[in-house]
Amino acid sequence: MVRNNDKTNFYVLGLHNSGTNLTQKIFSDNKNFKFNGLYLWKHRPLLRQHDLDTIEKNMTSNKNFILIITMRDIFTWIKSMKKKIYETNWNKHINSKIDFKCCNDHFKFDSIVHLYESTCNSHKELKKIYPNRVFFCNYYDMICPQKGYEYYCKLCHDIGKIPNSECSFKKILSRKSKSHGNSVSNNIEAMKKMKISLPDDEILLVQKLQSNIKK
Repeated sequence: MVRNNDKTNFYVLGLHNSGTNLTQKIFSDNKNFKFNGLYLWKHRPLLRQHDLDTIEKNMTSNKNFILIITMRDIFTWIKSMKKKIYETNWNKHINSKIDFKCCNDHFKFDSIVHLYESTCNSHKELKKIYPNRVFFCNYYDMICPQKGYEYYCKLCHDIGKIPNSECSFKKILSRKSKSHGNSVSNNIEAMKKMKISLPDDEILLVQKLQSNIKK
């Protein structure tokens, strides 16, 4: 946690379609925070040693630097990735192999579930290394019309900063968070889409793959 009278430099990490752009906008709008660029692509799985070295360099050189990592449940995330595959190469079948291109690097996974779990696990390991400087942000908790602002305030409190006003927060939620991809118009539309998940047979397959990964 940084001192409350210091501006906190932050960078956002997370899977595609996990709310990275929205999270960046929300915290950049707060005068107590300053977005800090990092020589690391935000959607990249942290599976290479040089990724950890880059983060360590920033953590060491800037004591007011934190990472905010966005999260989203695997079922709605996979559904969104089927609509736009971004830098992935796969046939949109749950158990098919997938290539993920990251600038001059690329990763190969046994399935979309393996991509999700590997990335999330790399984020969890980062939290273990920097427990007081890595913070998780759940996409659907943040955009919830009833409790989103409360969730945001708690996250700011955990970081050690004063949150923006509820009016400013909801103003950001009422707009598109990005101009590329299939961005929703506002948080209400996003919450409605959350209710549309994968077919039952695909949910069972995802759960089976997750179980095998954790063995």
